Amino acid sequence: MKQIRSYEVKEFTYNSKTYRNYHVADMEREGWIESGQMKRLKPNVSITDATKDDYEWYAHFQRETT
Repeated sequence: MKQIRSYEVKEFTYNSKTYRNYHVADMEREGWIESGQMKRLKPNVSITDATKDDYEWYAHFQRETT
């Protein structure tokens, strides 16, 4: 067996768009790739019943480890 590639993943939620943007810039300087998704539905909320308050600021990062 030969491993071809390996990735590390990190996910974060934030209290504000400003704080998210600062953190994304810091992570990208460290070599992380950000997915572009800015908000996500909070846990245990149905998408059919969701309001704007049911979303939170979010970032998903990955980087190759091998």
